Amino acid sequence: MLALVLLAALGCAAPVSDSIVPKNWLVIEPVDKSGRRPLRPDAVFAKHLLARDAAPPKKDEVLRGEQEKDCVWKEAQAKDDGTLEGSIGWAYTAIEAPADGVWMAKLPGASQLYVNGSGFVGDPYSLGFGGVPVALKQGRNDVFVAGVRGSCRLELWMPEKELFVASWDVTLPDRTPDRAPAGLLVVNASKEARSAFGETLAPLSVRKLAFESGARATFEVELDGAAYRWELPAREAGGPRRCTFVSDEDDSVQEYALRPATKEQQAVVLSLHGAGVDCWGQISSYSGKPEFTILAPTNRRQFGFDWQDWGRTNAYEALRAAFGEIPHALYLTGHSMGGHGTWSLAANDPDAFAAIAPSAGWSSFDSYGGRPKGELAERWQDADASSRTLTLLDNLVQIPTFILHGTADDNVPVSEAQMMEKALSAAGHPPQVHYQEGAGHWWDGDRASGADCVDWPEIFELFRSAKPRPVDERLHFLSVDPSVNATNGLVAVLQLERYGEPAEVTLQRGAKGELVPEAKNVRRMQIGAEAVSVPPGEKTPEFSGPFKRAFRRHFVLVYGTQGTPEENRELYERARCDSEIWWYRGNGRARLVSDTEYLGLKRESCNAILYGNADTNRVWKERVGKDAPVQVRRGSVKLGEREWRGDGLVTLAVYPSTQQGELFGLVGDTGPKGTRLGYTTAYFVSGVGYPDYTIFGPGVLAKGDGGVLATGWFDAQWKLDGRGFLREDAK
Repeated sequence: MLALVLLAALGCAAPVSDSIVPKNWLVIEPVDKSGRRPLRPDAVFAKHLLARDAAPPKKDEVLRGEQEKDCVWKEAQAKDDGTLEGSIGWAYTAIEAPADGVWMAKLPGASQLYVNGSGFVGDPYSLGFGGVPVALKQGRNDVFVAGVRGSCRLELWMPEKELFVASWDVTLPDRTPDRAPAGLLVVNASKEARSAFGETLAPLSVRKLAFESGARATFEVELDGAAYRWELPAREAGGPRRCTFVSDEDDSVQEYALRPATKEQQAVVLSLHGAGVDCWGQISSYSGKPEFTILAPTNRRQFGFDWQDWGRTNAYEALRAAFGEIPHALYLTGHSMGGHGTWSLAANDPDAFAAIAPSAGWSSFDSYGGRPKGELAERWQDADASSRTLTLLDNLVQIPTFILHGTADDNVPVSEAQMMEKALSAAGHPPQVHYQEGAGHWWDGDRASGADCVDWPEIFELFRSAKPRPVDERLHFLSVDPSVNATNGLVAVLQLERYGEPAEVTLQRGAKGELVPEAKNVRRMQIGAEAVSVPPGEKTPEFSGPFKRAFRRHFVLVYGTQGTPEENRELYERARCDSEIWWYRGNGRARLVSDTEYLGLKRESCNAILYGNADTNRVWKERVGKDAPVQVRRGSVKLGEREWRGDGLVTLAVYPSTQQGELFGLVGDTGPKGTRLGYTTAYFVSGVGYPDYTIFGPGVLAKGDGGVLATGWFDAQWKLDGRGFLREDAK
């Protein structure tokens, strides 16, 4: 087996045959500020990673960034087990390999890994995953780590096989008499494309594949001569059980837990878990209820997306998987992050829930933790407007509410609950409230058969008394984003006059009994059964921005292959890294295909994320029309009549294909430096929003928003709406 030795410059380690844990590092404290922001300054990335051949850091080298102080690269010694601790912004080490080889890189406690300039996902939440495949070359290998959450530990280990099923990430249902899907992570630890279970896995990649587990006590698969077997748990009849389904977002296998009503189901309670909790832990905190079936979805992972973005859609997909449709008699509750999810889902979809009960919940990213401010902060947050709970207070006042919180909560302060109580009361809708004196974040007592902080009796008393509301002909409805929710009762908002701004609809009966609507910022809407059509190719709630909405509808990641070898390599590695991040954060199945492979696919229309530009990606060239407001080529970006030149520019945009029903997310660049700059984006992070288009250059690494050249929205016909930001002094 291949042996590894740390470079002498960083200290020597005894060679081992199958794994290595670096002990000697150079580290630098945070040079720039972190936080939920779409484009952040990063002096370390600018100096050492923006160019693949940039020199590594040296001991005592000084950097100055957004923190406005001198930060120094210092030697750091990991603990005996390899754990690296301290205030770490970035860490660097070098590894000497006597020959080329593929290893698995396991990185609990940090989010980003770069090996010889190639980006890979870490394990920031320390979920126990075994890592991702990385290639080491003969000689020195430069390794960077970023996004450290307190401490981290890098381990490189040699897999026994190049193609294998990873035991550390499986999604399995409980034993069932019916067929149910299973999700298994397949690893291609080789530098060549490999075939597995009828799919082609790209080099150095992982993919969570869907299988049919069948009505059996065990689930078995075989790959490359190895057999894999799992026992499916048997649950007591009538008790809680774990279920699975295939998501329409990305064809991945997702799970939820269900506790059936102990007698006859009359209603459904949707219960959202907190950060670090899975659906089984959530459902196990409840006792059985005679008339309520309780469903706990997953948010796709234990941390997932804060019940926003794909976490929100996961909750609705789980309901449809369990009941065939969204139940009419539906109640909503959740704890901590799930308490925030309760506020967020209800604020955006007020007619879906008969009553809500957030426990230990926080209102929004702006009140809990905060989001860094910048020149364009309002524009980014307009693209994430569904998370602005207080902005949607007019929707929340329609729903009976119970707020539960411990007064000694040191995780989510009780002030979050008090703020929402005060706002609802001031709006004429005082909620029921219970503050448990002296209780912390998670607490229990003798009031409920389950855990008191979620199974509180008065919550279910409210749910029993609050009956589902009939479809009301009188309504007042706010929609900050029709792609999140466009309907309320008889009203469906189909198009906006100005995207990025909220729509408001009031409906009431006139003197002659006719329905009289009043609308602000609405271009097209439907009332009741009236037929209102949207011209083909224009925006609809399902076919729209902002940018992150492209990651839907069975989306695939499409990298360009028409460039130079350097361009093609950078495009493939960027797409592969996004595929890994999506798998890790969203338990996702992001298919990774080349442009030529995508054009040969025979399937129903789906969304695609295109990496490259019109010169390097065939799909971009053939299916992003020449009339598109944004044109990206090698060395040039055009927005309408404006043009910027350079090889380090990036464009993030959502735009329809010339082929009907196909929506693209454009991850465009003007050259390899632009491709690499894309590593610093954060579109899989909840609380981060991008409008329909954003154009920026390397200046963001020093100036954040100050490096943005343009950003804004397309109108209902996918044309520039005239309200976008354009940096006039940029060349």
